[in-house]
Amino acid sequence: MMPFPWFINNVYDRFTSETLVHGVVSSILEWNGLKIDFMGLVEEDWMDTLGTVDKNDIKYIDYVELRDKGADLGIALTHMRWRNGIRLASKSKGVDLILGGHAHE
Repeated sequence: MMPFPWFINNVYDRFTSETLVHGVVSSILEWNGLKIDFMGLVEEDWMDTLGTVDKNDIKYIDYVELRDKGADLGIALTHMRWRNGIRLASKSKGVDLILGGHAHE
């Protein structure tokens, strides 16, 4: 077992209610008196590229629901295309920092 959480994404198996690869969707950590919410986010467009996942068998958790836990800051660890990361940054009020992991377009 890893000594740290592995943030995966905001996608669950519709039938088992488990994350797709048994990672953590979000976690609040305290640092210097601040509650920081780390959340994993994946875009729906990216899920289309996975041949092993049937989109009808998954459900998404909205990042607003993930962020609504009383945290002072929200950090999104994302797997999304550059244009969707920009869209998230420009339209989101619940995410203070985005750390993207798929911006190689």
